[in-house]
Amino acid sequence: ELIRNQEQTLELIVAGNKCDCNEDERLVKLTDIETFVQEQQLEYLETSAKTGFNVEKLFKTLTKKILKRNINIVNFS
Repeated sequence: ELIRNQEQTLELIVAGNKCDCNEDERLVKLTDIETFVQEQQLEYLETSAKTGFNVEKLFKTLTKKILKRNINIVNFS
């Protein structure tokens, strides 16, 4: 719904948390996630708050996207 109703540019990354769990403990199938992010043209990262896996990468990636967008906005103004 955020994507459909956005009034301004949003930077979104889908984060799949608890990647440290077993495959049978997943609430959402990986194939469903892959289909969704492909259809919505979003980036996806598996993360784990427990181990810290990809958490820093998630924030760095999102920060880079925001900074890139803001630089482009300033250059076009």
